Amino acid sequence: MSKVAKKESFKFERGNTLTVNEHILADIKAQGFDHRWLNNGELTKFGGGHKLNFRPYQISDAVKTKLGSLAGFLGVGPDGFVRSHDLILGIREKEIGAQHRAHIEQRRRQLQKRTSKSSVARDMQAAMKSVGYDGRVISDEENDS
Repeated sequence: MSKVAKKESFKFERGNTLTVNEHILADIKAQGFDHRWLNNGELTKFGGGHKLNFRPYQISDAVKTKLGSLAGFLGVGPDGFVRSHDLILGIREKEIGAQHRAHIEQRRRQLQKRTSKSSVARDMQAAMKSVGYDGRVISDEENDS
């Protein structure tokens, strides 16, 4: 009996159908793209566009050759698109992704700077307690004596 060596490049994680093959990922990274799974129904509904500038990824012939007969098993259709159930693998330029992440970070920082009136009141109350004010209202008569 001869043992057939397993190819590590075609390792598939059972139970996670959203795992993308390393040959496909290497091709996406080499082209300078980010990737994510897109809802095919929404893409069809919006005419192939995506709100975050993703577009469907079509596999190259070189990668299809590397995958061989496993291409269909990994979700590659005859049209060259990678699908998993109702999802399709999408790509966008890394620069656009970096701009989007910077915008999200800037927006997060802006929201953190905003303070509510209740938080200002709590801070003021804590500051008053730290200097010894007990919360009593002092009348003018007590203040004069």
